Amino acid sequence: MSIFEEAKERLDIKTAAEYYGIKSNRAGMCICPFHSENTPSMKLYSDNFYCFGCGEHGDVIVLAEKLFQLSPVEAIKKLNTDFILGIDLNERATPEEVNEYYLKMIEKHRFKEWEEHAWNVIIEYQRILKSWLYLYKPWRPNDKPDGRHTESLRWYEYTNYLCSVFINGDDEEKKSLKETINHIEQKLKKQKALM
Repeated sequence: MSIFEEAKERLDIKTAAEYYGIKSNRAGMCICPFHSENTPSMKLYSDNFYCFGCGEHGDVIVLAEKLFQLSPVEAIKKLNTDFILGIDLNERATPEEVNEYYLKMIEKHRFKEWEEHAWNVIIEYQRILKSWLYLYKPWRPNDKPDGRHTESLRWYEYTNYLCSVFINGDDEEKKSLKETINHIEQKLKKQKALM
């Protein structure tokens, strides 16, 4: 196990953030220390943080790096000292371990960006469907159904399901919806082209 994995296994991000003066509410939201703001825009997840305001993100090691302008190894040394993690630092991280660590962080960041984009796609589509439910509803028994009303009847409840997955589901459940999100995005592009 690398010193990076050891540090992340032995220390959760909320404990470190609180120790370094970052107070979060019950939902894990806090004032971001990386840009000026008055309302919380940074979310502390179980193993990482993400700021919806400035885009800063990372795990507990990156938090220490960014707060104190340290290299990854120096950040681990600081965390090891501050929290008495008991990590043997005589065993230096190899360049491969450092690269692997950064690649994992990039992958996590890309997923968070996609997750935010997917959420916005779902919400936009749901907003349109909700308006179609009323705008294109047949009011008389002989009125011919409009395709947009039919689509809203078919998809609106499904968008509620998608929202629940993005609120309560794990990363794998969200990733399994990539094709669906792409399909909805194509529908939105076609709709915008018609406007």
